[in-house]
Amino acid sequence: MKTQFFSFGLTLNWLVLTVFSFAPSVQAQLISPPIVFKQPDPPPVGNPPDTSSGVDRNPCTESAIPFSAIAPTDPTFWAITVEESPEFWFYVPYTPEQIESATLKLLDEEGNVLERKSVQVTGTPGIVRLPSPTPLVRDRVYLAQFSLDFYCSETSPLETKFVRVNAMKRELPTALAEQLTQADTLEEKAILYAESGFWYDVLMAIAQLEGEKATTGREQLFGSVGLADFSALPLTQCCFPVESMAE
Repeated sequence: MKTQFFSFGLTLNWLVLTVFSFAPSVQAQLISPPIVFKQPDPPPVGNPPDTSSGVDRNPCTESAIPFSAIAPTDPTFWAITVEESPEFWFYVPYTPEQIESATLKLLDEEGNVLERKSVQVTGTPGIVRLPSPTPLVRDRVYLAQFSLDFYCSETSPLETKFVRVNAMKRELPTALAEQLTQADTLEEKAILYAESGFWYDVLMAIAQLEGEKATTGREQLFGSVGLADFSALPLTQCCFPVESMAE
């Protein structure tokens, strides 16, 4: 009986060790191969437009991560999409109570305003997703500019800051279109968009993932372009429908 008990104990210990040794592998395989973004070949229009922002520091010292556009900061980065109305992602570190007003502008490459809409921000701090205020025309260069007027505290003066990201609609390559048709899951589509350099499309794909896959997707994508600090930030349900503003 002692021999049988000892044998059973060894078997149980082996099973426990096996389960624990395989658990990290199961976690790591949530999305495999990983979602790794590859910079697309530059379009034949020269360098991207300047995306320098109005945020050289974070005026509200309690927030470690400043108001930011969610995009690689490489000055040669082109943010391309196959969508007419992509979503622009921004991190807002302020609460709705701190924000006096918010404005989303679509500019041409010369900085001229093509469309301007007001935004009612809710659910922040967090990452907000704002649809383009007007459809993009293929192969034209755009800048999306998100501006905030906000207070750091009840006694502080009004601050005004903005961030920018470039955008260009491109034609969906035939080979990629065929691969997307054959893709069975959202994570497969996200991998394909990332490998082909379609920034806004991979963002929109991972936004539809759920549970641990959503967390893993953002960790993989953001980590591949130097945005790891943003991967744990929540995606908010912001924003209320935007309204057009007269110039």
